Amino acid sequence: MGCGACTTVCPSGALTYAYPKAADGGARMQIALRTYALSGGQDAVLLLHNPQKGRALIEELGRAARLGLASGLPARVIPLEVWHSASVGIDLWLTLLVSGARQIMVLCTDDDAPAYVQALNEQAELVRELLTGLGDEGRGVSVLRAHGGLDLEAEIQAALLSGAATEWPVANLSLTGEKRSQLELALAHVLAHAPALKATEPPQHIDFSGSGSPWGTVQIDTDACTLCMSCVGACPASALQDNPERPQLRFLEKNCVQCGLCVQTCPEQALKLQPRLSLG
Repeated sequence: MGCGACTTVCPSGALTYAYPKAADGGARMQIALRTYALSGGQDAVLLLHNPQKGRALIEELGRAARLGLASGLPARVIPLEVWHSASVGIDLWLTLLVSGARQIMVLCTDDDAPAYVQALNEQAELVRELLTGLGDEGRGVSVLRAHGGLDLEAEIQAALLSGAATEWPVANLSLTGEKRSQLELALAHVLAHAPALKATEPPQHIDFSGSGSPWGTVQIDTDACTLCMSCVGACPASALQDNPERPQLRFLEKNCVQCGLCVQTCPEQALKLQPRLSLG
């Protein structure tokens, strides 16, 4: 179908869009944010929608507003079409949040299967836990589910964030087209201005409660592990490594993509994934 959902849930970036490229769509969104800011706009909200039912719902809301039946889109909500609602994920979301967006809304319609909505909600919750852990709840990502124009207006009003956001300088990030490097660029800007990391006792890591995290560690039951190194052979990111000079299993957390192949491969069931972001 070309929905692109596989590219947004893939933690390693092994799957990417050939056309339309994520970098091209992201550049268009960055231009929209810069234009809005240059015009004096504040607290920009990007409303990402598909060109079929999503566009139809926005037009329906516009017609209702002209008839006095609705208020219409708030002035700071900028609608932008994407190829598919599930084709944009956490790497581009974080890039847009540091590029001037206060909030990102992703509109799901009756055309979107429940699996798409679930994947988007999991990623949106990941962003929420990340920003909450860093002390900034004034920004975020919301997934909307609307069946008509008036539904859409109610969903937008309910999802608009009202809390104060930490002042971030707008970043002019390049769009690499590679998921992991894009995440690292955006995350570096977020961490540089996170209120929690400027506290007397900053957190050492942020734990994530759901699935789909692209960051994390692996808990190893040392009593059960036999150092067979099957996990090393299965790890596609070289997060688990052996030591050629001695019987030792080594782990590099920055490489881990939480794919779970090591857990599935371990014959002793000695491994367990722990989704988190290390801040040390």
